[in-house]
Amino acid sequence: MKSALWVYNQARWALDQLDAPKATRDPYKPISKKDTRGLTTVYDGNARGQRNNALPWFWNMAMAEDSSSSTYMEQVYRVNWLRAKARYDQWSEEHILIPNEMNWTRLFFLNKANEWARLRNLVPDKPGHVCFAEGQSSMWKELALQATKAFINAGVMCNAITLPKQS
Repeated sequence: MKSALWVYNQARWALDQLDAPKATRDPYKPISKKDTRGLTTVYDGNARGQRNNALPWFWNMAMAEDSSSSTYMEQVYRVNWLRAKARYDQWSEEHILIPNEMNWTRLFFLNKANEWARLRNLVPDKPGHVCFAEGQSSMWKELALQATKAFINAGVMCNAITLPKQS
């Protein structure tokens, strides 16, 4: 491995010394130590902690006949493609779910405020109960207001959503 890296670095140095065109030099970036680690996704695809590991840059270079000549390389590309697709699918799902979850949170807070308002009306003759229910209703309305503002500021929810009335 060390000798291959040495040869690669010498070739990069030679391209620089020969003042090769930028288009010729650009594809060949420096190889760091972390780029030379083993690809555990191929021989242990279910190992923990690999979900976000990306292939080093040189695995993505288009080389003629690269995967057709080696079943190992074909498997490397297949595993990497499947992992990238799974990541894309997960983020696509999150893109749909997150705004809905934010809205559900806001609606939950409003529902709790309404629930406490209904409970307050059940015992109008007991001032302690009315005061407590009023405080709970006010707290849930405030949470709904803060959540709605935060979600709008985050750019996830549109401004067309009406803010709950402050009491």
